[in-house]
Amino acid sequence: MNRCLAGLLSGRDGECNERIVGKESAGLFIQCRNEGEENLSQEIRAMWEIENLGICDSEKSESDKEVSQRFEKNLKFVDNRYETGLLWKRDAGDLSDNFDLARRQFNKELKNDTFVKEQLMEVIKYQKEHNIIQECGEIEKGYCMPFRAVVRKDKLSTQVRMVFNCSSCEKGNLSLNDCLDQGPNLNPSVLDIILEVRKFKIGFCGDIEKAFLMIGIAEDDKKYLKFLWYPDDDNEDFKIMQMNLVVFGCNCSPFLLSATIKYHIGKYSETNKSCFEMLNGSLNADDLCHGADDVESAFNVSSDAVSILSDASFNLRKLHTNSKQLHDLWIQNGLCEENSFEKDNKLKVLELVWNLEEDMLRVEVTSLLESFKFLENTKRSVLSTAAKVFDPVGFLSPFVVRIKRLMQEI
Repeated sequence: MNRCLAGLLSGRDGECNERIVGKESAGLFIQCRNEGEENLSQEIRAMWEIENLGICDSEKSESDKEVSQRFEKNLKFVDNRYETGLLWKRDAGDLSDNFDLARRQFNKELKNDTFVKEQLMEVIKYQKEHNIIQECGEIEKGYCMPFRAVVRKDKLSTQVRMVFNCSSCEKGNLSLNDCLDQGPNLNPSVLDIILEVRKFKIGFCGDIEKAFLMIGIAEDDKKYLKFLWYPDDDNEDFKIMQMNLVVFGCNCSPFLLSATIKYHIGKYSETNKSCFEMLNGSLNADDLCHGADDVESAFNVSSDAVSILSDASFNLRKLHTNSKQLHDLWIQNGLCEENSFEKDNKLKVLELVWNLEEDMLRVEVTSLLESFKFLENTKRSVLSTAAKVFDPVGFLSPFVVRIKRLMQEI
């Protein structure tokens, strides 16, 4: 029998003395489940299931269509930007405020890291000035999100950012993500984008600046996006803030971003068909990667993309290309920084490294190799190594296959 403890095995004891009249003897074996091993097994199953990506049909289910229709019904265009609500699948009244747990985590998150705290102070200051967040006084209503600081020293712009944990909840309660519908994945596959761009002589890429923060949240849903921050008054322990825009951490946020962009560019499907098709097929979340066979075509479609996205306050920036002529045209029209062509020899594009001088894509494995020095010989470390490999083209397939064979053996 399968129970919460794992397997239960019961039955008659084979060693009982059958000559003893009027007495029964039985044995019971209980196996306790190791929660860590159970989670690890789920991760391994997910690793094998992900092999089907790009092979299985991705037709929309009826529930996906219903989510998309519900999204479009709630979408509004206000003050030159889109505004939408959260994708509720349960009644918001089922949600606890999560305040006590958020407060405990807040007190220890930045306690011993002065550098990260100072960096986040600047982030909060910027977000308050740009109405991304606002202060609110209520604790009882809504949901309080714990956060953690993520440091990315390889990023040229924001190296420290806040990532909210919308899956946080006390035992027996629901988290915000438990109450939200994730929505379907609307992004084209990375492999399709890479194969498409390699057909062209000229390639270019860019990304949308702070894409999630360009979409507003409906007023009724803002109270479910609260978090704690340091007070202005030393006599207080904290103050309560709330997000006014889409949060990176909600399970529905990737869908809200992709669905909003697709809705917006759909307005240009007839007036600018070539740019619409390019954005629809080559924009993965906030990353654009495409190409053209000549400089003029590349400039026209890239500049049109900047214009179309800017109509909804999406800023397509950090444009890079393997063509010096295209780069010069961008400079002349104010679409990119001067002299960035020479210094941007190697770029990270869709998690691959693009060498502009040689016009070659490769997988970055330096950090992976460095991590081997500190790994212990455990089942979890083998799985962790396999999870770190992002290789949509299959360059490292011989290596990954050996890892997965090892996983089967252990």
